[in-house]
Amino acid sequence: MVGLGSGPPPDGWTGTWIALPRDDEPPFAADPTRGGAWHWLPSGHAGLSARMRAVAGWITAADPVAVISDVSCEVTCLAALLGVPTAHVLLHGDRTDRPHRQAFDTADVLVAPWPAAHAEPAHGRWAAKTRHVGLLSRFDGRPAPTGAGDGSVLVLVPGGPHPFRTSAITAAAAASGRPWVVAGAIDAPATPAPGVEWLGPVADPWPLLERASVVLSAAGAGAIGDIAAARRPAVLFPQPRPFDEQAVAARALATTAPVRILEAWPEQGWWALIDQVADLDGTTWRHLHDGSGAARFAVVAAALAAGS
Repeated sequence: MVGLGSGPPPDGWTGTWIALPRDDEPPFAADPTRGGAWHWLPSGHAGLSARMRAVAGWITAADPVAVISDVSCEVTCLAALLGVPTAHVLLHGDRTDRPHRQAFDTADVLVAPWPAAHAEPAHGRWAAKTRHVGLLSRFDGRPAPTGAGDGSVLVLVPGGPHPFRTSAITAAAAASGRPWVVAGAIDAPATPAPGVEWLGPVADPWPLLERASVVLSAAGAGAIGDIAAARRPAVLFPQPRPFDEQAVAARALATTAPVRILEAWPEQGWWALIDQVADLDGTTWRHLHDGSGAARFAVVAAALAAGS
């Protein structure tokens, strides 16, 4: 197993890791999509050239039995052009644009990290090559907590744009009558109010998930998987992302998971909202996440490598 990616290897990685040059530092060509044929292929960009040559050079030298692209359409097509069996990892959203279509057509297999019940109707033309492995979490190896938590509310603040504001969280916590814990990319107020604990970025939020009775989060795939692994009811705020990724993911969860989906941060009604969500049965996440998604993914990878 060899990993190629930007930055250092993930914590716990035991295999070879090849750090790739970055391709997102300006200046860029006027049209990095090359007429809409690709998502990101800026002409004359030294970082992109070095990055793609590093991938191609490793494939040439290592002669791998398979390549899994998570989630670059360009890398999927590059590996296929070099004659390697390829798997492409899917994301939610309206991905019927030209670059996605050619990557989906080119890949030998598509891996959907969600259950078959959440299959995207627009992806129907690739259904025969799609393998649904269920929700995934970095915490899949840990036993899910039992019980309803300690009554607290956990706010997971994502990187990038988000609706979480310091003053709004402070007001919501006071209105809910519960202790709140805030973890992630947000600054604590100069004078924190009683009942709200501001932790900043947390490398391992699992202990926080174990204790919480309700989780507030954006609707990114990683956060959803972690909340599911912890079997916690949640309030999800889908954020604007390319291809409506989070909005589509949230719609799939709205009727199948113990969640409430809100488009905007409420200004009032927090007491009732948190009480209602806390009463949802967090164990119902097991229908979407059984902790074996990574094992199913491994089976797909092994089958691809074996040529079956």
